[in-house]
Amino acid sequence: MQFKNKINNFIKGAKGKAVFLVSLRKDRDDLYSFFEHLPEERSLNHLFVFFNIKKTDRFTKSYLNIKLSEDFLTKKEYEEIDYYVFSNLSASWYLYRNVTDYKEIQLGNIVENDFLKYLVPRIKNIEIILRIFEQGPIDRIIVVDDNGELCDSARLFGNHFKIPLLEISFKKEGIIKSWLPALRANFASFAVSIIDRYILNKFIKNLQREEVILIDARLHDYFKNQVDGPKLLRLPLEKGLGLRLNLFNSKEFFLPLSAYNNIGHRLSRHKNYQGVFKALLSDNNFIKIFTYKNIPILDMIYDKLSSIFLEDFPRICENIDLVRGLCEKNNVKLVVLRNDSKELEKTVIYTCRLFNIPSLAVQHGVLALDNGHYIVIADKVAVWGQASIEKYKRFGNDIRKFEITGNPRFDILPDWRPKITRELFFRKLGLDVHKKTILFASQQVNKFTSYWTDDFFIAMAREIINLIKESVNKQLIIKTDPYEDPGSYKEMIRRGNYNNISIAENMHIYDLLFYSDILLTLDSTVGLEAMLFDKPVVTLNLGKRKDRILYAEKGAAIGVYKKEDLPLAIEKVLTDQNTIEQLKLGRKTFIEEYAYKIDGKASERITNFIKRIINSKPTVQKLAIK
Repeated sequence: MQFKNKINNFIKGAKGKAVFLVSLRKDRDDLYSFFEHLPEERSLNHLFVFFNIKKTDRFTKSYLNIKLSEDFLTKKEYEEIDYYVFSNLSASWYLYRNVTDYKEIQLGNIVENDFLKYLVPRIKNIEIILRIFEQGPIDRIIVVDDNGELCDSARLFGNHFKIPLLEISFKKEGIIKSWLPALRANFASFAVSIIDRYILNKFIKNLQREEVILIDARLHDYFKNQVDGPKLLRLPLEKGLGLRLNLFNSKEFFLPLSAYNNIGHRLSRHKNYQGVFKALLSDNNFIKIFTYKNIPILDMIYDKLSSIFLEDFPRICENIDLVRGLCEKNNVKLVVLRNDSKELEKTVIYTCRLFNIPSLAVQHGVLALDNGHYIVIADKVAVWGQASIEKYKRFGNDIRKFEITGNPRFDILPDWRPKITRELFFRKLGLDVHKKTILFASQQVNKFTSYWTDDFFIAMAREIINLIKESVNKQLIIKTDPYEDPGSYKEMIRRGNYNNISIAENMHIYDLLFYSDILLTLDSTVGLEAMLFDKPVVTLNLGKRKDRILYAEKGAAIGVYKKEDLPLAIEKVLTDQNTIEQLKLGRKTFIEEYAYKIDGKASERITNFIKRIINSKPTVQKLAIK
């Protein structure tokens, strides 16, 4: 292996200590075997830091000097990193001399969420490397990763402090190994662009002046037969090919954004922002904005900033002009979206606000206490329950914006029945119909906070698997997040050859909840859905961050914070009658606070809210940045 020779040559003859910084989404036997077979007298002199929440089973009894990134930061220090990114750096760069202003809209604010997710893990890595070097002299760095984040941070650190650095990146290798999924994704993206361009050209040719409501395509079906008067014009705000095909086959118009309507304009804007970006790179005041603890970080984020100015901004300008044209030629009454924090949603809200067109956001998940999205941008918000209002109120939002409606997705629950029998359900999963079934709902690692590590949910799954794998009366179903790569979970199960553990990728979550006995999760919305099915919930939090959703604190679930406590928690929710009754009461209260009424009428309540907004002509917010 080339990496072995590179590492051996790099540390050969080194008199001081070397540090190995390792961040891998998937285990690599070849790398771990190489570490373990380093000569003991040499390897004991080196430090191995894994940027994970837990050690892999391979290293639990290793003689190597191994630490985890978690060992170097306290809860307070994680929060300080988040504060620096979200409060100190968040808006300062794009508000500088209004360099991202376009027709009264700050483009920097539109891309802010994506940029923050890029910054957070890299700033965290810098902080951890600083802490490592505080513990003693280290004269060289070997960094190993497969996604580029740790290499970016270590490279910046090594260059700044002039420390010899060796980078071992498996990023390209991962791309090669996943060529088939990548090919499928590229084909889907190409097909989406073809459909979008065709529909956009047809849309522009047939554009007629009429009253319309712009609505997220995922929300359309809840209200298509309830809203009288204005036409519902669907906005596909996701890139999925399946969604596009469904919209295309419906033979109804939809408004596709990012469809390259005018290549000439796009190229002209690219050239303009290229000039803006070049000027900023020679502006010392702008450069100083990107400093962390006296370390200039602009070199680390150069590629991302370049992409924002040269690719994102021209595309967003195109979308702004597209929505402006629609608003100028139609009587747009309202915008209805599932969130007000992502790029396309912000683009539509801010552009419509230029024409005094109000916006309504419909809550689409249980709101976490801290999720990086504190100030509501939309003019009105339909929330699931009183708990959501209390959360937003805590951050200074005007409570007059909010109305409790419940979740339209839950409207099917009063009459819902599984379409698959119990026997067929377990047969499809290869499990025993008679055993107690534990459902683990994983989540996407969304790096809005420095607490996250790439292995966060993999580590949770590993602990659960270790508990269940030899059980004679229990079995486990792992439900991966739709936006999560299930490959690591599949590999764990394949290696263990377990007959009582299965992964459910394409089964409906309601079927899974209906036939399971317990739900395990960190803080997924599936926790609330399990309660709607009257299923006991155990929350498993192995990190330092406090629970973001108060399932356990509210008495609706049992909270587990040490892996050693998990077996007892599972037994209690299954067999202890007092615990069972207490959780039933807790679930009832939690549902009332977080989901309001499960009566099949949430869509009707939101429809009435929409009608009142249109009829009352509410005051539209100014184009505030924050």
